[in-house]
Amino acid sequence: MRRLLIFIEREYIIRVRQKRFLLYTFALPVVIALGFGCMASFTIWLSSRDVARKIGVVDPSGALMPYLVSREGDEISFVAVDSICHPGVDAVIVLPRDIIEARDPHLRLYSAGSPSVAVERGVSRRLDDAITQARLDRMGQGTLPGMLRDVKAQTFIVSERRDGSESDDMSKTAIMVIATEGVMEMLIFLYITMIAAALISDRDNRVYEVLLSSARPFDIILGKLGGIALVAFTQLLCWGVLLVIGFVALRIWILPHWMLADIQALQAGADPASLTGDYDAPTLGMLGFLAYVYTPARIVPMVLSLLLFFLFGFMLFASFTAVVTLKHDSQEEAMHSTNVFSIGSTAGLLCVVYVLFNPEAITGPVFVGASFFPLTSPFVMPVRMVLGCPVWQILLSLMLLAVTSVVAVFISGRYYKGDTLLRRSRSSGMKFRKLF
Repeated sequence: MRRLLIFIEREYIIRVRQKRFLLYTFALPVVIALGFGCMASFTIWLSSRDVARKIGVVDPSGALMPYLVSREGDEISFVAVDSICHPGVDAVIVLPRDIIEARDPHLRLYSAGSPSVAVERGVSRRLDDAITQARLDRMGQGTLPGMLRDVKAQTFIVSERRDGSESDDMSKTAIMVIATEGVMEMLIFLYITMIAAALISDRDNRVYEVLLSSARPFDIILGKLGGIALVAFTQLLCWGVLLVIGFVALRIWILPHWMLADIQALQAGADPASLTGDYDAPTLGMLGFLAYVYTPARIVPMVLSLLLFFLFGFMLFASFTAVVTLKHDSQEEAMHSTNVFSIGSTAGLLCVVYVLFNPEAITGPVFVGASFFPLTSPFVMPVRMVLGCPVWQILLSLMLLAVTSVVAVFISGRYYKGDTLLRRSRSSGMKFRKLF
């Protein structure tokens, strides 16, 4: 055990002291956050440039101009003009005489330069509303907003299982499923590539030949995997702290008070139809996701379970990667060893996507079996946990994954010993089998 801890400490300290570790741990999330912030700010700035546009309207019939009266707060205002060369306007649009009766009319907007997409869409939207209201008046109907308010329907579906238990809203579930699957694949792939690079760089080091004479190959390879896994947990801890800070800032300074009240109502199990805000399906799903995240009793067990599946999944795929990597002579060729990881991750992704579009397959033999098969369980079982899964199945899947990962580490350790001691003679498979 003492030797194992020495190997883990060595691998951990070497990588933590690298500048690349600090860059990926702290600078990369900040750069990503700043990138999204700059994109949002740039979008807002572009939209603000189109404020207070004055559009001239040539309306020979005079039938539509009364419906284009500017209201307070409108970004685009309309004025009646007699020609396309009228001064004092940013652009001029010419309407045909049968603008109200015409079906899908094609209009021309004349301006000194090229109008932005926001201006074109704003003018088109205002004209559509005006034509629709003019047609309603000719039919003797009411105003368009009033009619939409009277006829608009919004349904809220709360799924319930046949045993009487309430299931999660599918829009929120989809967000959780996609986030869980994507994060698990990204993390495992990121750190098994570190294993491939480390094995290639250390294979020609004569120190390991000396270590093999005094330590078990299982301790050496497990120390290498354990050190990188500890690096992963350190980075995950730092990213977790940054995420907590971000969600706290979102709750305190960004979300409006009425939206926070709706999130608290969802946490208490309120009916989505009773919320104060008028939300569409994607926004309601995002509120459900935030309600899930802001509930420690639900998110903490989920995070701990994900960490365990990540640990054993990483150990399993890193062991396979080590065996395949040792068969190559260069780091570029060794990167192909990550194909072992892609087999399991692709199969798990296909199962997850199929379940999202076919919820009845959640209890099917393929999806349930994939949650127990070690090559796919790190990606499928966390998704089953989001969708609802018995505790004993989670523990059984975790136990099978842990046993398989330990066996894989033992095999990779023996193979590591054979590659280090026999690489000069290009030993055959028979010589490697004798090592076991």
